[in-house]
Amino acid sequence: MINTEKTFGILAYPATHSLSPVIHNAGFKKLNLPYNFEVFDVPPEELGAFMSSLKDKNANKCKNIHGFSVSMPHKQAIIPFLDEIDEDGQAVGAISCVYRKDDKFIGTNLDYIGGRDSISQSNFYSNFSATSHSDSTPISYSGTFTVPGRRKAIVLGAGGAAAAAIYGLKQLNITPILFNRTFKKAEEIADRFNKNSKGPFVEAFPLSEINNVLNANSQDQSSDIEIIINCTSLGLEKDLKIVPDEVFSKMKLALDAIYSDKPTIFQIQALEIGNNGQGAELLTGLDWLLHQGYKAFEIWTEHPAPKGVMSETIK
Repeated sequence: MINTEKTFGILAYPATHSLSPVIHNAGFKKLNLPYNFEVFDVPPEELGAFMSSLKDKNANKCKNIHGFSVSMPHKQAIIPFLDEIDEDGQAVGAISCVYRKDDKFIGTNLDYIGGRDSISQSNFYSNFSATSHSDSTPISYSGTFTVPGRRKAIVLGAGGAAAAAIYGLKQLNITPILFNRTFKKAEEIADRFNKNSKGPFVEAFPLSEINNVLNANSQDQSSDIEIIINCTSLGLEKDLKIVPDEVFSKMKLALDAIYSDKPTIFQIQALEIGNNGQGAELLTGLDWLLHQGYKAFEIWTEHPAPKGVMSETIK
């Protein structure tokens, strides 16, 4: 009799706080699949040994591991240990999901789907259609906003989450405007996307210039910046504002990659100041987590994700 049991999990350190086991195990149960989702709490110095054990035919438990999500601090460190990296993983430069095909472990990035689908399924997004983009001229920071007449979104941060957000925005035909305290890091990400992928070019600016950029953009009646995405962990720090209050006044949609028990300062600003004081539509890391989780579920199981059941477990 063939053993159909399979193990999936979340690879991170620490990983005990993850909501992924609850989400995926609910999905497995709904579809009566003999699978289970575990936590792989692996410190950085043990990552190589963990990956080697996956191919150890003598390790009974490991040979039943057929895929796992990847979170911090392993999203880039895991790359050398994988057999293949697909196009999305290469484009973002980080791995958020691994799946097993035959005896190979293949890495991909689904974080961009989390951000992209959170936005595309929002009430705000349903009210507009992104304009087409034909300009192919590289963009560089010159102290003024350089690309008129496009839908644009602010992206805060210059790490893996920001890269994923940019990749997703480009698929929605929305121009990402990247802000980071260290301008060089933002510029490097923008240059990489502008050279290696199609779609709208990525703007990069120092975080200190955010008000100047918004003021310059306001002079262009054909261009709107109404989306803001936080891809930093700074919002977890008490009373720390990543951007000034006035930035939120024109924002109609805010997406925070962070999910926490209590609202972050970013989320409070969006709800209280966004959309000229009426409150912006707010999406959080829970939305991001669910949308990428649905796709991971479908890759691993080859079944449509039972989205209702999966989302009800955490909302």
